[in-house]
Parts: sequence; C-alpha cells; structure tokens
Amino acid sequence: MPAVGQVDLLLALHDDAQFFKNLLQLFHEHFMAETKAILEAGAEMVHGTWFNASLSVGWSPDTFEEYFLPMIGEHIALVHDYGAIYHYYDDGKLIKILPWLAAADVEVVSTCGPPPMGDFDIIEAKRLAGDKLCFMCEMAKSTPNFWARASYSEKSPSRAQS
Repeated sequence: MPAVGQVDLLLALHDDAQFFKNLLQLFHEHFMAETKAILEAGAEMVHGTWFNASLSVGWSPDTFEEYFLPMIGEHIALVHDYGAIYHYYDDGKLIKILPWLAAADVEVVSTCGPPPMGDFDIIEAKRLAGDKLCFMCEMAKSTPNFWARASYSEKSPSRAQS
C-alpha cells in the first residue's frame, strides 16, 4: 500500500504545495537513481511509467506541464545520455500531452487506449506528433474502427470510414 495515495497527492497540490513539491522531488530522485543503475547495467530501453502523472487520474494539462513534464524531460535526457530508447507508458488519456512528449524526444508511447479508458485516436495522434513517436497500441482494448482509422492515409481516405 502506498504511503500517499493518488487522491492524497491530488489534494496535496492544493492543500500544501510545498509538501507536494517535496514529495515529487523525493520520488524523482529515487526514480533517476534507479534508472541510472539499470542503464549502467546495460539496459537498451527504459520503460518510463508515468501513469500516476496522467491526466486520467485527475491532473490538469497545466499541472502536468508545470510539475511532471520537467521531471519527464530529465528522465528522458538521462536515458538518452546512455544511448537507450525511451518508452513512455500511460494507460489513460494521452492526446493532449503528445506534442510535449514528441518535443521531449520520447521514442515510444504506449498503451494508446481508445475511449472510454483512454482518449487515443490514431489520426489525431499522428497530426499532433507527426513521425516523432512510435505508438504501441493494445489490440485487446481497440475496436475494428480504431484499426480502420490506423490504416488511414490521405491517399486512401475511404479506408478510415470502414
């Protein structure tokens, strides 16, 4: 059981911002040290699990950008310093943060779930991130329409309508 639950963390930002910042810093220092250890052991890819920073758990895009994105950027920089690939994991809402992830040089994003759990739309994702991100989608959570849209191209727009 976590020492501070997700609801407690959400409330802490508003009730005691300094406590919130201190807690994030403590987590971040541990996460960076752990990541450095696995990179020094030869890891070629790091799976950055940021689902607790997800918009799906209640954080606003502004809060994500202000508090979590700088830590994510430092994590990515560490991984890239060792020549490894960065895999960003969030099994919830991703669309609004994709441009930031692309700008931060994430290589792989998962799980890219469609509604109701996530908000992923492959056409919108490609529009927002271009070819900067590789999307690793969970087939079990996807619908036939999702994959029809995934095969969409401007040369064959009718495929997205099937």
